Amino acid sequence: MPVPEVFFTVLLPEIEDSAELKVTLHLFWLLAQKKGNPRCVSGNDLRADHVLLRSLKRRGDPRPPEERLHQGLELALARGTLLRIHLRLVSEGDEQAEIIDWYFFNTPRSRKVVN
Repeated sequence: MPVPEVFFTVLLPEIEDSAELKVTLHLFWLLAQKKGNPRCVSGNDLRADHVLLRSLKRRGDPRPPEERLHQGLELALARGTLLRIHLRLVSEGDEQAEIIDWYFFNTPRSRKVVN
């Protein structure tokens, strides 16, 4: 998935937070490697992505990179760049349901999946 022109003409001039920028660019890279549709990535995968977490570390910032990841995702969601769904996984015989977040770029195809 190449970085679309709208990223440079509309989004980039508006993004002020480095975490949002890094998360957005990393998602372009991650989703370009995926095959099939819909192209999405789980929050679990993002939290386990050492390349992404390393890029979110900042000298002098006491916050852990996971907190900056959360910040970047929330800002991208608020801007409308990303869409998120929460899927509840229930295992047979297990009363606890695991909730997994999935992130998509906000495209017509992704909106069909999310809605």
